Amino acid sequence: MTTDRERRDIDELRNRLREAEETLSAIRNGEVDSLVVNGPDGERIYSLKGAEQPYRIFVEQMLEGAVILNDRGTILYSNHRFAEMMHTPLERVIGSSINLFVREDDQTLLGDILHRPEGRKVRLQLNAINGTPVSALLSFNAMPHSEIGAISLVVTDLTEQEEKRELAAAVENLRSAQAQLERKNEELSHARRAAEEANDAKDNFLAALSHELRTPLTPVLMTIETIESDPGLDRAMRSQLEMMRRNVQLEARLIDDLLDITRIVRGKIDLRSERVNMHAVIAQAIEICRSDNSARNLKILQELNADHFFVEGDSVRLHQILWNLIRNAIKFTPDGGTIRIGTSNQGQVLQLSVADTGIGIEPEMIDKLFTPFEQTSRIITQKFGGLGLGLAISKRLAELHGGSLFVSSRGRGYGSTFTLNLPCAAMAQNDESQITDKPVGRSPSQLQILLVEDHEDTRVSLALILGRKHAVREAESIGAALKAASEHRFDLVISDLGLPDGSGLELMRQLRQQYSLRGICLSGFGMEEDVSRSAAVGFDHHLTKPVDFNKLEAVIDSISPAPGTTCADGCDDRYAHNRPDPHTDSTLTSKRPKV
Repeated sequence: MTTDRERRDIDELRNRLREAEETLSAIRNGEVDSLVVNGPDGERIYSLKGAEQPYRIFVEQMLEGAVILNDRGTILYSNHRFAEMMHTPLERVIGSSINLFVREDDQTLLGDILHRPEGRKVRLQLNAINGTPVSALLSFNAMPHSEIGAISLVVTDLTEQEEKRELAAAVENLRSAQAQLERKNEELSHARRAAEEANDAKDNFLAALSHELRTPLTPVLMTIETIESDPGLDRAMRSQLEMMRRNVQLEARLIDDLLDITRIVRGKIDLRSERVNMHAVIAQAIEICRSDNSARNLKILQELNADHFFVEGDSVRLHQILWNLIRNAIKFTPDGGTIRIGTSNQGQVLQLSVADTGIGIEPEMIDKLFTPFEQTSRIITQKFGGLGLGLAISKRLAELHGGSLFVSSRGRGYGSTFTLNLPCAAMAQNDESQITDKPVGRSPSQLQILLVEDHEDTRVSLALILGRKHAVREAESIGAALKAASEHRFDLVISDLGLPDGSGLELMRQLRQQYSLRGICLSGFGMEEDVSRSAAVGFDHHLTKPVDFNKLEAVIDSISPAPGTTCADGCDDRYAHNRPDPHTDSTLTSKRPKV
């Protein structure tokens, strides 16, 4: 409960506050000519006489702070703007010291200015009562005709200006950064174009290198196979020829590995999906490696326990994986060792393992085993050879088939086990009865073959071997081939791509359009793009040099006409203008599909 004395004190405070408000109002309205201020030296009277009403209104409306000080820094007058800047009620500002709003470090400078204020300007950071820093420009001047040496102070708030400057600087920095980014983007664009051009140049170089390396191998391989086919060949000579053939095929495989790793790095391997019997793939891979195995007296044991052994994938690439794994096991297994090849099902996954009793792998080297060009040590490389690409390629091919390939080993001397996991294909009715995915060949009739090849040794070797079953006409250029096609009827064209007067692609396109000829591309250019371009112009198959003649024969059989087919059975009428006289050409004609 409030006492009488407390009520009297409250009333007194209210009266004093009202008196102060009335005094401030009178000062603002120009009704006061002087001001009495109590200070350490007692009361002092300050005259405001002469401050006319319009001037007072102008000062109150200023955007800058307007302050009148004495030479000790006491604030005799302040407009509302300065009070707002200092976040302080006006009644607290008037009568206080300017030092209240000045940092301690700057008060000595301020004292010097107050003693000599005329035309002084200084930039300071003031402190508002709430602690907010206010960057300001302070302009001092002695007031003329002042009886007390009053000083006028105009305070310009620089915060907004600085913010604008900072914003302008930020915008300029942003523009500079944007310009720099654009320059960087342009540099990156140039670098990307240069990299693409370099990659294209590299691809072109690899394609040319592949062609140049493969082409000389073709006549060598063909000649070996021709000699091997002689039934009267003695065993010692046959063994030497087998050795030569293996090494030629190995050389071709190394070239393929170099091209494959390039395709993998650039993501340019295309898979052709079909239903593949992996047990048949295993049997074929073992057969391919049979000569290596026999020479080393190795035991290859098959434990094919999988019930579901069909997968969806590219049969050629799956053969490549198995060939690499088995050949790798043979390579690193000592004479008389054992290799176990097994299959099993883990749910809907076919798990295929190749385990050997070879040299094994040290644990710290396992992670490097699938890295291109990596082998476990220089000694291994020197002793066993190879580029260290086969396993890296096999792992990536497994992943492209939605599977995985990994290796385990207890260490040096304990052998290794490679495990290939592939998703099983859906069961089909003929899965159990199908034992191979190789097409069944048929005996073709004798064909008229146009062989287009500019490499003389290859052309002569191919013509010699093909000539055993077929009638072969040779051409070394596009011009010669087109001339031959206009003069004779052909069932099939076998052509290289790199010809002296143009590309075999253009030749095939013309032969297809004019004569509906079917074709086999036989070239040292074996990149994915080369295969795609061959198919686009009408080649039925693209075989990469050096080609195994048995494979070439199988391809010819697969696209050749059935025995006894004649032109009367429906060959293209476009051949009528250049068909030879039947009395002088006994070659059987063939039925050709229109393009």
